Amino acid sequence: KNDFWEYLDNNVTGSAYSSNLVSTTGNTISDGAWTLANGTVYNANSGNVGIGTTSPTYKFQVGDGATVSSALGFMKGYFDSNTYTAHGRMMFNDKNFGIGAGSFNGSAGDDDLYLWSWSGGSGRDIRFMSTTNGDTDPNTWNTNMTIQGNTGNVGIGIPNPQFPLDVVRSDNTYAARIYNTGNNTASVALILRGGDANGSGGWLALFQDGNGNGKGTISFNGTGVQYNTTSDIRLKKNITDSKLGMDALKNIQVKDYQYKDNDKVIVQGFLAQQLYEVYPQAVTKGTDEVDEKGNLTHPWMVDYGKLTPLLVKSVQEQQVEIENLKASLKALEDKINKLLGLTSGNQ
Repeated sequence: KNDFWEYLDNNVTGSAYSSNLVSTTGNTISDGAWTLANGTVYNANSGNVGIGTTSPTYKFQVGDGATVSSALGFMKGYFDSNTYTAHGRMMFNDKNFGIGAGSFNGSAGDDDLYLWSWSGGSGRDIRFMSTTNGDTDPNTWNTNMTIQGNTGNVGIGIPNPQFPLDVVRSDNTYAARIYNTGNNTASVALILRGGDANGSGGWLALFQDGNGNGKGTISFNGTGVQYNTTSDIRLKKNITDSKLGMDALKNIQVKDYQYKDNDKVIVQGFLAQQLYEVYPQAVTKGTDEVDEKGNLTHPWMVDYGKLTPLLVKSVQEQQVEIENLKASLKALEDKINKLLGLTSGNQ
């Protein structure tokens, strides 16, 4: 008999195994359920294999799910990036994908966890996928996350990320959230760093619409930060002088108020709903939607910078009135001086 079946003879007792059931045909040995053929052991029936459990639920199950100790272990080793071979690792698909922990290239003292994918030295993507309809064809699954093997780019919601972090979402909610829960004045949410290292200038952020058209940037120069709105004349048409000016400005109500979540500070400003009736260009309309705490999720908002053109136009109109008044006053002064001159000459 083969060593495998001899082991069963010596170590398996009771009805679990009976050497009388073993049959031998050429290089194949079978006991009716298990077959050993050319070094391969398999069970063609529907039985499950269990290690550390007497009632395996799956085709191959290690442990009973109740024992705290590790159910499955792999010996320590290392991954050699020069030969693309792994020592003591878990490999899949003929070394195209692997998982390992320990040293890298045999270096000592390295306890990192490695997840790698490659093909002949070039990286392959690692994808996290899902399906909601039970479809077994991976080509139809949703790609939730991708790590590109050749670039290292990470894509969330996109199979082919074009940037080191590429996040795409296709619904009516936010694509990402950056939230610092430190709850103090030093709890920074985001740091933007870019442009020239000498501080002479550059872009920190670019804003686009749904079609990819540029709508604005946050940039900096040698003196400070600039918040820019796209205003290129080449993007505009039907250009005329504005009809809104001082009359509209005089109808804008300026109020003092406090916010309900911070009633210690008195603020001077506008009420969005009132401003919308006079100058809607500076207002973003909101909704009545609230979150689970009853807070408005999309309140009305005011872009104070949008009022700048109206202010400039009002000052220009006011300056025209001032120049007209100065001209009228000059003409009146001339008349008075002329009259005074005539009076003086008749004396």
